[in-house]
Amino acid sequence: MRLLPTDLFAKHDPQVLAALRASTVGIAGAGGLGSNVAISLARAGVGRLIIADFDRIEASNLNRQQYLVRQIGRRKVDALRENLRAINPFSQYTVHAVRVTRANAGRIFGEAEILVEAFDKAATKRMLIDAWLSLHPDRPIVAASGLAGYGKNRKLHTRRMGSLYLCGDEESECPKGVSPMAPRVAIVANLQANLVVELLVDRASPAARGSRRPAAPSGRARPHRPRPRAATAPRSPAAGARPSGPPAGRGVPRSSAPARRD
Repeated sequence: MRLLPTDLFAKHDPQVLAALRASTVGIAGAGGLGSNVAISLARAGVGRLIIADFDRIEASNLNRQQYLVRQIGRRKVDALRENLRAINPFSQYTVHAVRVTRANAGRIFGEAEILVEAFDKAATKRMLIDAWLSLHPDRPIVAASGLAGYGKNRKLHTRRMGSLYLCGDEESECPKGVSPMAPRVAIVANLQANLVVELLVDRASPAARGSRRPAAPSGRARPHRPRPRAATAPRSPAAGARPSGPPAGRGVPRSSAPARRD
């Protein structure tokens, strides 16, 4: 069967699709968060994804990451590119089998309009957020904060702090040696992906924004829309500053990135 882009995206709004096809998104990490974000953005029709991760697939990854048994042992970025091409062969997938550092983050993701943080270590999260906001203070970075366990859907949300967006519950973390579970990881990853789509469309065209459906009525799941807070954009974590004050009763990262696993 010969597949055409018009077949794959036949049900998409033309203006929204045009905005997505012209966009480039970076994804730092190809584990539970990153692989799920990449799959969703490829299905949505984002024109180019830049993905970086140095790790290889282990059997224990399969409980929440978008890989197959036959891919165990392969580099995550190579296997993920293979899976993405099988889903949407019309987008471009640039992969880097490297460890992302402060020194190379700008080179790897410099062409991205939006960066998705999908790491599992707090120090790496802090490094990436700090580096990105220093290099590109006007470009959004969408990070994850709190996705451990299961249930507690009502606690999941999106929060904005300047160019930094946090998706998750900002509270939960797994005990050492225990991985997050697939449903909650995928929900948070898709909060990130959904926000990326919204930001891309908003940045591209007022006409495309007008084509979005109205908010769901009471009784249905509320859209997870970021709400600007009074605080300004987060200062550099290296300076020891916190991005903004926490809402009452809610855990907050000790820096601009929280200690959570993907």
